Amino acid sequence: MGILLRGANAGDIELKHELDALRDAGFWISDELYSNALSEAAE
Repeated sequence: MGILLRGANAGDIELKHELDALRDAGFWISDELYSNALSEAAE
């Protein structure tokens, strides 16, 4: 998650898109972690 947040904060990736892709691929990301990460990245 830290690397994704760094990429989002640098403007290199859209975090929501990446988190959704991970969830679609079967990675389990809790709703709390998902929303906290988006808040941290200001998305």
